[in-house]
Amino acid sequence: MKPTSFPRLLALSLVLLSPAVARADGDTTAQSPETASKPDTFEDARLAPEQSELLDLAFRAASAMPTLPHAKNRARAQEEVAQTALDLEAPARALDYVEQIDNWRRAAGLAECAVFAAEHGQNKLARELIERARARMLATAESPSALEPVQDWMVDRTKAALARAYHRMGESEEARNLARGIGDADALTLREAWVETLADGDFDSEFRAIEAGATSREIDPVRFALHSAVGLHARFYADPKRREMLEAVVRDNWSVVPLAIRIDLLIQLADGARTNGDNGRSLILLAEAREHFDAARWLVQDRLPVLARFAVARHQSGAVEAAHSDGVAAHELALESIATVVDVFRAAALRPLAEAFAEMGDVERARQVYALAIEHGLVNPNSRPRAQDLVATACSLARHPAIAGVALMVKLREAFGGLGDPW
Repeated sequence: MKPTSFPRLLALSLVLLSPAVARADGDTTAQSPETASKPDTFEDARLAPEQSELLDLAFRAASAMPTLPHAKNRARAQEEVAQTALDLEAPARALDYVEQIDNWRRAAGLAECAVFAAEHGQNKLARELIERARARMLATAESPSALEPVQDWMVDRTKAALARAYHRMGESEEARNLARGIGDADALTLREAWVETLADGDFDSEFRAIEAGATSREIDPVRFALHSAVGLHARFYADPKRREMLEAVVRDNWSVVPLAIRIDLLIQLADGARTNGDNGRSLILLAEAREHFDAARWLVQDRLPVLARFAVARHQSGAVEAAHSDGVAAHELALESIATVVDVFRAAALRPLAEAFAEMGDVERARQVYALAIEHGLVNPNSRPRAQDLVATACSLARHPAIAGVALMVKLREAFGGLGDPW
């Protein structure tokens, strides 16, 4: 991708500093008593001791990567830890991590913290974080690192998060101003947020836009349209006619996209059915997705995460015993075949399976697979891939603290202690 051009940078400056978007610190916009009573600072939810240690260990591992030559990987891993902290309702901790990121991802992280604040009714804090994210993005764009020039997609990531923050605060005009012209991947995250609050009367116009994209025969617009259709499917599931229209537009146009995306779409449709209380339909859609999956050949590192996803989805839809059997079969496959996978891909293939067992309540198997992931994450002689796997595994365990027993914690501490040259 090309670095951001001067015209694009100028346009960015105008968008980010436009009076129509920016608000002064002394904004007097009317607030409800509930919103006005929200604190102006973040307060973390109470984390288990294991979660706190796992997050800090992960961030230390990420930060141990030397900036030269690993600036990109270092910042990406730091951002992963910060996002995990946000997901665990620890925004103060997340913000502390974000402030230690050196590159453009600090702006993106500040914007995600603004989204969190807006989602929790802390509008004043959200606006403060929005302004800080804008200032950081502009400063980064004006003085880019020689190691990582600012590219359009980086700007889009930050703008999309800022737009989501404004949307959560109910300020649609500001959100739409920021959303104009961003790429499909980031636009999709915005569409997902907007669909949650889409008015019933707006369905027809949204559906027409989806149809136009789905029938374009160009892979990116089609993929964007079909994922948008899946979001609408969950939102309007209670309306049989609309539900059928949306499923039809997905099936009628998915021949353009790769098989893996078609399977993903079916699993998402199944999730929408389940979240609307229709477990029977969810299981039918999952069975269809599994037929597509089984009809193709997959590398082990691609097969294991999808098998884990199927197991979790079936478990959540009520097929508890069958889901666990699927998980056990995937575990056996992992034990037999993981050593055939290139070492840098092994732990990433195993973690989703460990998480699946955690979701299904099988603590012992979850611990076994996590231990296997830690073991295979240490095979590479270079510390950079080991640090990345350590970060990802620690973050994963932080989301499943009941699994993080003494033995796993010892393994992770030892893995951290082994980081060093060569990177």
